[in-house]
Amino acid sequence: MRHLLLVLLALFALLPCPTVGWTQSTIYQFKGKSFDLPTPIGFCLPDAANSNDASFLKAKTAVLANSGNTTVKIAAECDELKHRDFPYDLIIYYYVTSTENESPQGSTQSLRKLVCDDLRKQTAASVSNVPDIVAKTAKELSKNITVSSVKYLGVLAEDPRGCYAGLLVTTRNNAGPYISNVDVLATVIHGKTVWASLYSKYKNASESQKSLLLLQAIAAELDSKNSD
Repeated sequence: MRHLLLVLLALFALLPCPTVGWTQSTIYQFKGKSFDLPTPIGFCLPDAANSNDASFLKAKTAVLANSGNTTVKIAAECDELKHRDFPYDLIIYYYVTSTENESPQGSTQSLRKLVCDDLRKQTAASVSNVPDIVAKTAKELSKNITVSSVKYLGVLAEDPRGCYAGLLVTTRNNAGPYISNVDVLATVIHGKTVWASLYSKYKNASESQKSLLLLQAIAAELDSKNSD
């Protein structure tokens, strides 16, 4: 799922950025650097000592690993973590495993532009294997979850902090079918490529707008907390 993504109309850029609060910062080490990865208020870190949370973490980490990505941090909507079903609203920070030792040259802005240019080259074929990846992971973990379709929607927005893209994923779990709205941030921090995916259950276009705006607020906080 390295280049997965969601939809927005051009007028979304005219909407004000939402006011978002942040929980206590947490520093993560990867790619030879230290990163402060923000968590919006209302999101909590799963507790690996809790069996339900541990199962959730294992499943998400596994599906990203089977996609060629390394998970760094997962946070989910706090109330949803209390239920047995996996949370629908969550954010995952990760990186493409093959870029572990990347050493790109250039300014932060020039590198972010390169990442965005690469993201714009992606097509529906880039996510065509998602159902197979989920099926493989579900079999490995004995989970009842399937993906029947992935609608790739391309790049939604670009700003000085990175590039945003999205997709809609039709999924079925024990509770029945639903559509996941996924917004993806691609950016460069400390000279390293970093990805973040914001998941939510699709409701309507207005709620999808809010999701993208939240990811843009996350990107702004990520940029602010990790200045070079």
